[in-house]
Amino acid sequence: MNVFGMLVSNQKPLQYNRFLKVFSFIQRKSQTYVTNPVLPANAQSGAIVAMLGKNDGATWDSTLVNADASNWSRYPQGGIYNPPGNTTYTNAFVVVSGPCTSAANSWVGSYFSSKKITSPGTNSTGVVGSEQQFIPNTAPFNNATSPAMKKQDFPRYSFASTDDGMVRSLSEICNDINGTTNSAFGIRGAAMNKGVFNSGVFVWSYDSFIPPVVARTVAEPGTKSMWGTPYMAWNDAGTVGYVMFLGQRVGSTNQNVGWQPIIYKTTNSGNAWVLVNGIDFNTGTAYDKLLNSMNGPNTNTTISIPFFKADEGVDLIVDNTNKLHIVTTAVGCAKQHPDSVEYTYQYPKGTENMAWFYANGAWPYLVDFSGDGTAAWGMKVIDSLGTEGPSDVSGDPGFSSNPWSNQSQSNPVASTDRIQISRSYDGEFITYSWAESDTTLTTGATKWNEFPNIHQRALRLCDGAVSTDELIISSPSTGFNARVRDKAYFHFMGSTCIRRFYKYYCNIYSSLYCI
Repeated sequence: MNVFGMLVSNQKPLQYNRFLKVFSFIQRKSQTYVTNPVLPANAQSGAIVAMLGKNDGATWDSTLVNADASNWSRYPQGGIYNPPGNTTYTNAFVVVSGPCTSAANSWVGSYFSSKKITSPGTNSTGVVGSEQQFIPNTAPFNNATSPAMKKQDFPRYSFASTDDGMVRSLSEICNDINGTTNSAFGIRGAAMNKGVFNSGVFVWSYDSFIPPVVARTVAEPGTKSMWGTPYMAWNDAGTVGYVMFLGQRVGSTNQNVGWQPIIYKTTNSGNAWVLVNGIDFNTGTAYDKLLNSMNGPNTNTTISIPFFKADEGVDLIVDNTNKLHIVTTAVGCAKQHPDSVEYTYQYPKGTENMAWFYANGAWPYLVDFSGDGTAAWGMKVIDSLGTEGPSDVSGDPGFSSNPWSNQSQSNPVASTDRIQISRSYDGEFITYSWAESDTTLTTGATKWNEFPNIHQRALRLCDGAVSTDELIISSPSTGFNARVRDKAYFHFMGSTCIRRFYKYYCNIYSSLYCI
């Protein structure tokens, strides 16, 4: 319906189910889609539709999953729940989650909805209260179908459906989602919502994560020094999972005091979670290429403090050895005080101020950190990025070059690098994607991501080799789509992907496989 539903790159609206060979994409309905019954005019943009690509996308269908005249759905994510052992398309379900707003323009709760797949799909929802569930963010914070739910907001992050029959969605835990200051908002942690299929509906329950984050002492004392966005990833079996926050961990020192990964791990399907060791930038030389690309804080220029740039995209997957991969880019903290580590440098490039210097040794590096918390985390540089997202705030760097900063809108948006990661189902390959613009096209040849195309590289896990090819998939040399080329804004990549080569081709494709 509009771009606001797709702002967050670690929403997970795009999924692939290998047992059914079906793609799913969860979206707010299109302008021409008509729900049954027809919603009031002011509620229509909140209808959530699943687009389903059968036979590996050869044929497509749609089905309405959530529509509410009073509680309007936003920021959709979700996928397919496939009963263990099932291979029949019409025995599966679509499951979605996200936040709800209202006519008063306030956030009032969340939706957790499901619908059995039919062929063809229908433009009416399931039973309100059981299949179409609303969870309020005021007491009692639950409903009759899911009485174990508790206070939370924005279940729009990291949706996962695993082979053990579990569906999961992350949301924020804060004091007041409608608060307009850090103190009023009061981010505290995250909730993991777990959906279990029972007699035709999903019963949702709740686990909470409150990370050990430094509290500010001067400016807005008591508020936590962290990003509000949580992250989650699971192996296919649903036995090993990770939950991650980006913040200043209690007890961190020197180069570890920036907003960096705070990681929880489970090895028993979420029955117990352990806080594991994070990335230690104070030891060894493994991280030098990243550290050397950034300036140190103004109080101690002999060190560098990485600040993970969540606004350019951070994503997670679990590989075939059950190790976590964190793909991101980072800049240096300009200050070291606990209240101020979110202040970072700006570098003048022509008439603009950029987050990176864009020179040899000082590029925005796309890096993959891998590990499980039992030993030092590895780091591999996958590529360097050529552009960054312009601001969506009037007067801030890049706003005048932002093609989405329509002055007539009260809430402009911006399309950033949107770094994302995927893996083949056998776990042997990892794929990275990001959006980048050709600076021969940008206004004044600046480094703003005005006209993005989707770039990809791959990693072979058996030997850690990165592909020599960097594919620009929205702008190939031939056969490109003019409506997408240089206009690949707000893209998503699924957490898992199809691998179209097979091991018995090893002798032919020796450059692809470890033999």
